Amino acid sequence: MNFECAKTFKKKNIQLYIFCVCSNNELIRKTATKELDIKKLPNTFFKSKSDELFRTLYFDSFEVMFIFMKKKCTHESLYEIYGKLGKHLNKYQGNIFIYLDQKNENTVQNQVLSFILGIHNNDFKTNINKIKKTIYFYHQSKKYIESINNGITHGNIQNHIRDLNNTPANILNAEKYEKTIKKENNKAIKMEVLNEAQLKKLGLNLILAVNAGSSHKARMIILHYKNKDTKKM
Repeated sequence: MNFECAKTFKKKNIQLYIFCVCSNNELIRKTATKELDIKKLPNTFFKSKSDELFRTLYFDSFEVMFIFMKKKCTHESLYEIYGKLGKHLNKYQGNIFIYLDQKNENTVQNQVLSFILGIHNNDFKTNINKIKKTIYFYHQSKKYIESINNGITHGNIQNHIRDLNNTPANILNAEKYEKTIKKENNKAIKMEVLNEAQLKKLGLNLILAVNAGSSHKARMIILHYKNKDTKKM
């Protein structure tokens, strides 16, 4: 699964377009019809009193989903609904294009972040996260490109940490964990690794006892972070 900031609406091979309807009903309708070259969207679709949060229209080569907010569009309600949207599309296998139109940088960033956290799956029994699809986030104002990219970065990092926490010890053993940290370590962080002999010398027998049931050797990884602005003591 890949996440990108789209700099134009003209993306090829999109199976699903998503718009959020707040107090911008008419603007969203005009944007969708113009950008997707749709002659007309049915009035009854927008006036429906259905309790569905997500309603979809189907066309020959793509689908258009509208999010109908049940609450006023605030930073909090949008964060909540985009997390639900991610979970709703967890198993969707096509490329997705999400149109963002909020005018607050923090809100836009957190819409992106919430969606990425929501669509992520920690189930090791399936290959959902290995589905090859791209999800594009788009805002017509270039002012929000940084906000979108920040949301993508933070979302990917949080999901990666979730995967590390949830990976069974028989898959992510101490040796692999050490290699993972070395590969992803920041230069500002000094890494120290204590092996079994060092652990025994220091009298850290509880760690050794817990690891006794494993065929992999024990490790203790110590990370020393020193901010460049930290004054020497």
